[in-house]
Amino acid sequence: MISICIGIYNWDCTKLIFDLSEAAEHLDVPCEIILIDDASEESYQVLNRKAAAAPHVVYQENATNQGRAAIRNQLAAAAQYPYLIFMDCDTSLPNPDFLQNYLHCLPADVIVGGTIYRQEPPEKDKLLRWHYGKQREEIPAEIRNQNPNSAFSTCNFLISKKILNDIHFDESLTGYGHEDTLLGLQLEEKGIIIQHINNPLIHNVSVNNDHYLRQLDNACKNLLLISSRIKNTRNFINSSRLLQAKEKLEKCHLTKAYRFFYRCFSPILLSNLKSAHPSMLFLDLYKLNSILCHAQNQKPMK
Repeated sequence: MISICIGIYNWDCTKLIFDLSEAAEHLDVPCEIILIDDASEESYQVLNRKAAAAPHVVYQENATNQGRAAIRNQLAAAAQYPYLIFMDCDTSLPNPDFLQNYLHCLPADVIVGGTIYRQEPPEKDKLLRWHYGKQREEIPAEIRNQNPNSAFSTCNFLISKKILNDIHFDESLTGYGHEDTLLGLQLEEKGIIIQHINNPLIHNVSVNNDHYLRQLDNACKNLLLISSRIKNTRNFINSSRLLQAKEKLEKCHLTKAYRFFYRCFSPILLSNLKSAHPSMLFLDLYKLNSILCHAQNQKPMK
């Protein structure tokens, strides 16, 4: 009845797979765990092939990297059951009732379980992503349900296969960022309201600060691409604080002034973002500069 779909890229997820396989043994409904390795390095493939022998597991490897959106469409196409649970490979189960908690909510269209982060901080050069997760992504379902479709995240969610067959992930969005934003908007346009529950996965974040800043730059580029394509641009802008800030600066003809301000203070700002106590306000200022640069087809400052 449920297909657990996990795209793997350069991550050892053997413990996650064995934990899921054990949890699936206690379900009263059919369950499969579909793993597709998206052309990871050989060292990770050697590790994850061990999980292929676990009960309920179906494993395959792509010869070339397909990307975040395409791999999810590939997983959905391979699934045989009517409900799909998508999980990021760099996650862990906080408790053995994870699958059962989703089953208790069926039938349903789309359910998001949420994300939590470990209390112990990672190494200093990976703190920025961890702080962002702790402060911006650890959100209880009660708050997420206040604006359900804009709070959509693909890290941990259940969706009807019928619905995903109708919509699909947009494979034109390459790299990191906002494929979940677009899918949430598409669901809303079809009158499908996302349900949020407290059934989180632990996100085992392991991204160094410089790499995460590059990911955010790509996310800003994707956000602009989405806003240029969708029909209801106004609703989309209203759902994004970043796009709202960009629009206000443009309307007040303050874009050049902001870019000058950012150039003056970028050394201080970037030093803080790579420190032990990064400011989320500074991160917002970084993203605002990035999206303004992409809007003007310029490379963001580092």
